[in-house]
Amino acid sequence: MASFLFHLILCLLLFLLPSCSVAQTGRDVRVGDSLTAAAENSSWISPSGEFAFGFYQLESNKDLYLLAIWYAKIQQRTIVWYANEGILAPKQSKVELNSSQGLVLIDDRGNQLWTSPTKSGVVAFGSMRDSGNFVLQDSSSDMLWESFNDPADTILPGQYYYPKTSAGDQNWTALWSQPDDICISNRVTTGSGTCGYNSICTLQTDKRPSCHCPDGYSLLDPNDSYGACKPNYTQICGEDEGGPVENLYDFEELTNIDWPEADYALLQPFNEGQCRQSCLHDCLCAVAIFRSGDMCWKKSCHSQMVE
Repeated sequence: MASFLFHLILCLLLFLLPSCSVAQTGRDVRVGDSLTAAAENSSWISPSGEFAFGFYQLESNKDLYLLAIWYAKIQQRTIVWYANEGILAPKQSKVELNSSQGLVLIDDRGNQLWTSPTKSGVVAFGSMRDSGNFVLQDSSSDMLWESFNDPADTILPGQYYYPKTSAGDQNWTALWSQPDDICISNRVTTGSGTCGYNSICTLQTDKRPSCHCPDGYSLLDPNDSYGACKPNYTQICGEDEGGPVENLYDFEELTNIDWPEADYALLQPFNEGQCRQSCLHDCLCAVAIFRSGDMCWKKSCHSQMVE
């Protein structure tokens, strides 16, 4: 039997929000922001601190730097991406975010060494994501450039390799991806996973994840399409504050959706009607999963929903 997710449209999810911490995105890199190759750490960090973008100082020559992305939490800082085909930059080189050219790397004498191959448009901001992808977006959050589409010698989970066709044109064909389904493979016990809290993760035909908020929710940060979702309503919970719950609340039914890592009660044997009523009258219940004909899983916020 297919799994059903009963999503309380009005108050039940919101009741939990004061006690549910929502992951915050890291500071966006704004036009005009820059980094300088110097002895001190010069980098932009992803929200979790997992990845860093900036100048990587060579151990063998402290006066040379590589503009790169690396794992920032481990002692051996492993590089996963680099710019300018790996050509090193001297000390006091600078990378700056430019509205027309994107990322611009210049050396200590002002000579331009590299620019990100940005699509036509005006760059509004950049960000280092927890996936290891550094992205540039316009004011409408449309993607203008991302390091995942300009790979070096490392492919990260969720990154895809698109070689050109043999005809030599600009069409690309996806050969493989790892993992096969990032929405399922990237479930975590801490943090939100591929998409933000309360967001639905769907795998597209090109193996890329698509994140969207359920009905009645919107992005916490409109500029981050992979971010957390917040309800668009005010909490009311309890008959004394508006009448019987049956007159106040309703369910949205979604098929083949799960809300992992948020269980707090399993009721069995329960039928579908009992599952609905139990969640409806429980202010801790944000979602009910009914499966196998007699199992009712009651869940709290927050989690990433996956198809």
